Amino acid sequence: MAQNPDNKPIMPRAELTGDICREIVTLANTYGGELLIGVTNGGYVTGVADPQDVIKRLGEMVRDYIRPDLTAFVSCEVREIEEKQVVAVTVRKGEQRPYNLAFFGFYRSGGVADIIAPQEHYLDFCGMFKHAGLSFPLSR
Repeated sequence: MAQNPDNKPIMPRAELTGDICREIVTLANTYGGELLIGVTNGGYVTGVADPQDVIKRLGEMVRDYIRPDLTAFVSCEVREIEEKQVVAVTVRKGEQRPYNLAFFGFYRSGGVADIIAPQEHYLDFCGMFKHAGLSFPLSR
């Protein structure tokens, strides 16, 4: 995984797929980072045919599938790399961590792999913080 000048990860994505929300949640729950849609894992620039459509669909996915709301911490821009259009998705470290997928649980970075915890573990996690006098929102 490449690093940008701020030492945050840059994650290549050949195309927009449903599992991108998992990566966005992982970045928001840690230090933030960037996704490049239209670049393969090997660094080959494939580009995207309709970047505005990718940005629109990604915005809908972030709004609909991530809790609490993360839209203010995700921004997109079209970049030209090797004469192809790529969508750069910047994810800032969220302020209401932990973020989770609306129907599946929350993700955290576990070193080499990402680990999913079921929603009931998320609720237990929030309960521990509530007991300590802290809180995490349980829904949007």
